[in-house]
Amino acid sequence: MSLEPGHKLGPYQIEAAAGAGGMGEVYRATDTRLDRSVAIKVLPSHLSDHPELKQRFDREARTISSLQHSNICALFDVGHEDGIDFLVMEYLEGETLAERIRQGPVPAEEALRIGTQITDALTAAHKSGVIHRDLKPGNIMLTRAGVKLLDFGLAKTALSTNSSIESSLTEMPTEHGNSEPLTEKGTVLGTFQYMSPEQLEGQEADARTDIFALGAVLYEMVTGKKPFGGKSQASLIAAIMSTQPAPISTIQPMTPPALDRVIRTCLAKDPEDRWQTAHDVALQLKWIDEGGSQAGVPRPVTTKRRSRERIAWTVAAAATVFATLLAALAFVRPSTDESGSVRFNIEAPAGAVSFGSPRISPDGSMIVFDGTDSTSTTMLWVRPLNSLEAHPLPGTEGCNRPFWSPDSKHIGFFSSGKLKRVPITGGPPMTICEFPNGADGTWGTDGMILFDGTAGDSINVVSAGGGIPAGATTIDRERGETGHGWPFFLPDGKRFVYISFRGQGEEDELRLGELGSFETTLLTTGESRIEYVPPGFLVYERGGTLLAQPFDAGAGKLNGDPFPLAEGIGTGSVGLAHFSGSNNGTLIYNGGDTTERQLVWFNRKGHELEAIGPADRFRDPALSPDGRRLAVEIRDPRSDRTDIWIFDLARGVRSRFTFDAADDRSPMWSPDGKMVAFSSNRDGNPDVFIKDASGTGTATVVANLPSIDSPDDWVSDGNTIILGSQRGGTSFDLLSIPATGNGDQAEPAVHVATEFIDGQGRISPDGKFIAYTSTESGRFEIYVRPFPAGEGKWQVSANGGTEPMWRGDGKELFYLGLDRSLMTVDVTTAAPLEFGVPARLFFAPVPRSINTRNRYVVSEDGQRFLMLSLLERGRVPPTTVILNWTAELAQR
Repeated sequence: MSLEPGHKLGPYQIEAAAGAGGMGEVYRATDTRLDRSVAIKVLPSHLSDHPELKQRFDREARTISSLQHSNICALFDVGHEDGIDFLVMEYLEGETLAERIRQGPVPAEEALRIGTQITDALTAAHKSGVIHRDLKPGNIMLTRAGVKLLDFGLAKTALSTNSSIESSLTEMPTEHGNSEPLTEKGTVLGTFQYMSPEQLEGQEADARTDIFALGAVLYEMVTGKKPFGGKSQASLIAAIMSTQPAPISTIQPMTPPALDRVIRTCLAKDPEDRWQTAHDVALQLKWIDEGGSQAGVPRPVTTKRRSRERIAWTVAAAATVFATLLAALAFVRPSTDESGSVRFNIEAPAGAVSFGSPRISPDGSMIVFDGTDSTSTTMLWVRPLNSLEAHPLPGTEGCNRPFWSPDSKHIGFFSSGKLKRVPITGGPPMTICEFPNGADGTWGTDGMILFDGTAGDSINVVSAGGGIPAGATTIDRERGETGHGWPFFLPDGKRFVYISFRGQGEEDELRLGELGSFETTLLTTGESRIEYVPPGFLVYERGGTLLAQPFDAGAGKLNGDPFPLAEGIGTGSVGLAHFSGSNNGTLIYNGGDTTERQLVWFNRKGHELEAIGPADRFRDPALSPDGRRLAVEIRDPRSDRTDIWIFDLARGVRSRFTFDAADDRSPMWSPDGKMVAFSSNRDGNPDVFIKDASGTGTATVVANLPSIDSPDDWVSDGNTIILGSQRGGTSFDLLSIPATGNGDQAEPAVHVATEFIDGQGRISPDGKFIAYTSTESGRFEIYVRPFPAGEGKWQVSANGGTEPMWRGDGKELFYLGLDRSLMTVDVTTAAPLEFGVPARLFFAPVPRSINTRNRYVVSEDGQRFLMLSLLERGRVPPTTVILNWTAELAQR
């Protein structure tokens, strides 16, 4: 059917025909409500007459409308008017990639930019469970705003006569006018050119199917030729199934060889041999585009040019040799000025929302760190010090705190409960052993690896070549030890230093151990991970200061006092401090977050709404039930004491709530908003107090237990307070006490008590369930159990999580991912209890440390979030590099 200009389909007024195809006609139209141009596709009547096809069309349209990405053509609406079914989509002006390729090969730089945008779009689609299945140049539009992908989830090939109808219901025409002929100059055109071997065999398509098609598109962009050809459909299929395309370098010699490798991996016949995600391909393309690959140097193309370049290189080489000789002379010649250390910062890669655990290679040439991007993907990244960019190591997704081999050629890390190693030159990681709770490792010169587990574990040892882990230390419970962590080998590859965690009121210890013996030696007290750094120092953190202490590695003894290297080094309760040293005098570290925070309201899209007062040393906010007041800790920099203050949010006024000389922390409101519970060490041990929210009267003790306790939540009936409790120094548990308890007479009820760290308990609004965080899987995850007791336990988070918060009606649960993404999960509270798939709302600009109770609070309706926001919200703290750090010793 043809629609004339001026015809209306609902609020959409037809302006002109824009194209036609086998699946309908496309028109440019105006959305009269929003006064914007849209594309209207009118479906042919023979589709509307089939109820099954109509249902399939509606289902596919809903799926595609969920894809919200700047490089995907948006589906706005689905309509039915006067017997006409139609789609409303984003109106695009530009040309298809197919039209661009007809003009000749796309330059490598432009191809990398286009390819990166395609892979970004595929990544978003695949994460939503949508496979394209018909990726080809004709389905890629090049617009002024960038690349736009069309026809998602459409043409799934099936060996049936009506497959094109049943699988292409929502397809938009991507060619103007009539379709192209089947053959042209002996080459088959169309979808078959981009189909993967498994598609041609009729197997189910997955994300790797799209990656094969992506490789074909990239090849065609760069060379101007399709990777596979044939004089018939049968010969084309045979070529795809059994032949390899000609190397790109034989067609376009100036193309970066690294790009050739990326494309060849995309086009692997076996899906297992391809890149496993579009995100992997995107990272590789970005690396090549940013000049991070030395394999990206193009090769010369003619003898005449080779001769000309040989002369240039000869001159350059001579100049380099001359400069090197001068540098060598300057190095060996005694200098009248002492050479000093050099400090500079390395910023996180663009797009990184988290950038942690930096470790410098033993030879001092590279830094590895675990980085998380805006898609919540965490991978290992390597940054050579002689490069301006870092590049990711594919296959290291889900990694945790890397460590180097002694020869600087491999990196060890934990992922998915397995200890793995990966070569820095690239290649698949190798599994060394399985250990669900493994966390941090060190690689010795004798080929052995030490690693720790959760806070209550000892240290284990395993061969770097693979094997079964064995114990390397034993925890002396009688001496008050609660766990061991952070091992680090000395140069002999046999002895090692580590931290011994101690019970309540005892200082942690730095100790010396040796493989094959469980006897250990006390070195000093300490609270952080420790490293031996040549020529003879132990480096560790204490009180926010990075210290170096002279150490005789041969004798295994300290032989001097510690001295400071840097201030403001943050550390967590398990001793995580971000620093690392090399064998050649280079030291790196990350500073802790600034102690000042801004209280800022954000909406569900992550847009800033308003700030509450000036920045201060805020911590642990708690919103009153009516949403009008905010209780929060504020640390006084003069007294170094913490008190609780209350904000009147409507009037913008804050008033001090506690006045004791002790530390008062962790405020929490009663369900009626009349009382505030908090933790205070005013009696020597952290106990739980309650006080009238008006600020009048004195605080009353409701829990005076022989443990470290802080209030986590107040049950909606007003009678029970949930406590996070460290009992016996071995683990953290969740207890409850009566809200009217009488000090040490209150007998706590135990709700969650395991060998792991369990805390941050939050009771559902109906009082029937408790959400909490636990390390039972080897990392913090969110779980839900019946409250006060009952059968069943549900893991809510998928990739780590802390700080659960319920919406006021209990139908949504929020939490922070380990990369600081604010996550949401739908909750069905009617029996049986059910949880939806976790979804990311936005990156929360809160402090990195997870050793806190509240870094955010949520409004009753779940539409606004008050964050303890960093002052530099968009900036990931940099890594500081100190070259020749020992030169500073002469100045002390």
